[in-house]
Amino acid sequence: MIGRGGDPLPPRVRRHSKSPPQTPVSPTTIINSNSGDAPRASLGSKRARLADLETPKRMEHLQKLEELKRHLVELEKQYEKGKPLVNLVDNMVKLGSLYRAGTPLQSNGYNPPPPLLRERLEFNHKVQEQRLLAEERKDWDRLSPNHNQLQAKVEQLYRLFVIN
Repeated sequence: MIGRGGDPLPPRVRRHSKSPPQTPVSPTTIINSNSGDAPRASLGSKRARLADLETPKRMEHLQKLEELKRHLVELEKQYEKGKPLVNLVDNMVKLGSLYRAGTPLQSNGYNPPPPLLRERLEFNHKVQEQRLLAEERKDWDRLSPNHNQLQAKVEQLYRLFVIN
């Protein structure tokens, strides 16, 4: 960027570039330069005053931090409450995309024929029925008594009864 008079630097930079370089200033330097020939006690009091000014801000920041932590805990609780609903909706979306298997293909310009969709749906129903039947069979086998075992137990009880 070229400034007035053909100078490549903007006016603000030109002014600073002509001034002598400055040394970095720390808070201690400011306090020491302001104190002049004042006794050491005033230096300590100024430092204490500076610390007193920082304390309210520090307390304010700590309060904000605690408030944000509480808010985070509340949000986590809300998330835990809503998590099953989110999972349910996610599963419903997955099932919807499964039963509308042609939809992504339709966006590409390909429309599968209805018999293909019908075959997919029938296949999915058969698989579901087989799973349900297998679960029911397991439950039935678990709950139904084995007649041979029952007969053996009856005979054992009868022998115990006769012995006594």
